[in-house]
Amino acid sequence: MQEEQTHIEWIESYHEGRLSESERTDFEVRLLFDLELQQENDHYLKVRKSLADIKLQRVKNRLNEMDAEMDAEKKYSSQFRVKSILSLVAMLAVVVVSAWYFVDKDSGNTLNAEQLIPDEFGVPVLMSNNPSARAFDDAMSAFKLSDYKLASQLFQELIAANPDNDTLQYYLANSLLRSGRIESAKVLFIPLGTSNSKYAPQSRFYLAISSYLLSQDRSALLATMRPISLNDTLPMHEKASEIVQLLTGSQ
Repeated sequence: MQEEQTHIEWIESYHEGRLSESERTDFEVRLLFDLELQQENDHYLKVRKSLADIKLQRVKNRLNEMDAEMDAEKKYSSQFRVKSILSLVAMLAVVVVSAWYFVDKDSGNTLNAEQLIPDEFGVPVLMSNNPSARAFDDAMSAFKLSDYKLASQLFQELIAANPDNDTLQYYLANSLLRSGRIESAKVLFIPLGTSNSKYAPQSRFYLAISSYLLSQDRSALLATMRPISLNDTLPMHEKASEIVQLLTGSQ
């Protein structure tokens, strides 16, 4: 029994790597000739393999358990994320609806320049041989052809020589407005609208349009357009009536 125990310890020490080089050599030589040692060694290897298989299976089982736990956590996490996302969407929906409720509903019906700015046909072109008159004809022709950028440039050149000419100021302001330079147009419409010029009524109309395009203030635009729409003697009466209808939704 003692010798068997000694063999087992020797075999175990060999396979565990606890023997010195000379001891390993002795064991391997002995194993070649000692049948009992061979049997004990084979038995040890079988037991060791069985234990290794058991450990491996336990490891596999634990890994499977961990995998199942991770899947469950992922599923729960996914469900939690879905619920969280749905909750967030619901909260956002409430915020959007609330915002819509408290914001002026008319703000969604923004009017654009095309709806507000009426056709402007300009004044007759006389085709004069006078250089100054010819320069005006060129500017007015550009305006009538809707080349508002060129018209702005030509009217500006004319105004440099004749800064008090209200016709030049009016059509320069219109050219600027129609080419998208709304701030510059508004600067010109302000003094024209408060002057004794024949273009004063139209300038007040365009001043309101310019202000609206810059601020989107519907109430201010309506306050200007309504009285114009009620006075059929004013030049922009019909367009003002159309704008009032757009603002109020009336027919």
